[in-house]
Amino acid sequence: MRPSLALLVPALLLACSSERELPREPGTLQSPIVGGVLDDGAGAHPHVVMLSGGGSICSGTLVAPNLVLTAWHCVAPMAVQGIGCDADGNSLNGDHVGPDDDPSEIRVRTGVNPSGPAAARGAQIFHPSGRNLCDRDIALLLLDRDITGITPAPLRLSHLPVPGERATVVGYGITSDGGGGSGVRRRREQVEVLAAGKDWNLLLGSSELQLSVSGCSGDSGGPAFHATSGAVLGISSRVGDCDVGPLISTALAGHTALIHQAFAAAGHPLVNEGTPAVPTKTRATGEACSSGWECLGHVCNPNGLCTEMCTPSGSACPAGSLCVESGFEIYGERVETPLCDPVPDDGSCFGCQVHQCRLRMQDCARSGACLDIARCASACLPDDDACREACVADAPSGEAAYRTLLGCTCATSCADVCAVCEEPPGVGGTGGAPSTGGAAGAAGAAGVAGSSGAAGQGGAAGTGGAAGVGGIAGAAGAAPKSNGSSGDDSGCSVGAARGGASPLGWLSLLGVAWALRRARRGSRH
Repeated sequence: MRPSLALLVPALLLACSSERELPREPGTLQSPIVGGVLDDGAGAHPHVVMLSGGGSICSGTLVAPNLVLTAWHCVAPMAVQGIGCDADGNSLNGDHVGPDDDPSEIRVRTGVNPSGPAAARGAQIFHPSGRNLCDRDIALLLLDRDITGITPAPLRLSHLPVPGERATVVGYGITSDGGGGSGVRRRREQVEVLAAGKDWNLLLGSSELQLSVSGCSGDSGGPAFHATSGAVLGISSRVGDCDVGPLISTALAGHTALIHQAFAAAGHPLVNEGTPAVPTKTRATGEACSSGWECLGHVCNPNGLCTEMCTPSGSACPAGSLCVESGFEIYGERVETPLCDPVPDDGSCFGCQVHQCRLRMQDCARSGACLDIARCASACLPDDDACREACVADAPSGEAAYRTLLGCTCATSCADVCAVCEEPPGVGGTGGAPSTGGAAGAAGAAGVAGSSGAAGQGGAAGTGGAAGVGGIAGAAGAAPKSNGSSGDDSGCSVGAARGGASPLGWLSLLGVAWALRRARRGSRH
């Protein structure tokens, strides 16, 4: 199940900057590529080139003598003013780009401050299918001739960047939000990779990465080079505020088939970084995390634990977690959706029920009232039956599901911490006539209701007996069935006895939102 984000997440604007010098606001400090330097001298990147056409400029990388890697929105007109995406790479506002620009009208220039005739023009454009830029803002431009004297850049195709790696971002864009300086090649070094891969918390696609402050308008299509190997990690795609960041780039690792197709047409070999694959998603539900990119379920919950989306009436959560109605924030907007909430096996009654009576507890979780009773009762002292009955009285609609849960609790070591079962247990009732429920079994002294007795032929199963002194009363008889059957304790497993009871040590995550810094909307490349 996926949350609906269409009304919650602002569209991100995408556009290449004008070839004309953009006016700067009075007093605005001009700083190259948002805190960088001119890309010249010994540390220059001559394989970064400028693309122009249709009154706009973009950046790109020469990856073969006749092949430029850039952003898709640099070689096709936008069909909307902004794009809306979810972390699955689905568009929330239709097609984003129109038919490709005429490649012959796209000019490629080289140098720190390009001038004079173009070094080459476009001949053919390669990009993903469809018109959706989500998780796919990548294109390759085959040129009408080789550009000589420049060594093409290597590529990282084997795996996504790893958060914490450092990159160098290069481009021909403006130098600050609303500033000027476009058309000059600049770089910023030691830019940190903040996140990489699918992340619902950050709304990143599986082939996207997030970088710290670096790029601005006109840097679209420009590369993020690995600080050590010099391989292209990603392509600048969009940014909220150039001076604040973050910069979102499209990783190459998710588009290897497209890249190989373009190289086949170019007729030149691809230079691969060749480093071994490094997994970025290794943490299962319940393991510690800082953001969703680390988690196999793509979501990190407010307690810093990996979780995943679920469907209460359908998909099951991993052992030790419950599918409950919950929510999280995406760029400051709360999204309501069921999540697998991990429950620590901390010896509490609630934790024991989740781990020892998983299926029964999941049934209980489908009823908010039952879950309220279970949480409330777990906070009661082990021998405080009046406290538990008060919990039932506060949420009467959940009583039936809660009584069913207790049947499992009594069959496991949970009895040692939940203190709702004491020996001897009550005896189950006998099977009833077809038109009536079975008779209740009598409970033992200080015990709870007996477990359901097997039904007689044509009769319903007998319910648990009435409670003895200090016990809990049995529930009402079940409706008759055509054939008798004994009760089902599916999901109850007997574990080792636990120590003394403890109050509830786990708080439900229902209603808790992620405290994420809201990113400013918009992107202007």
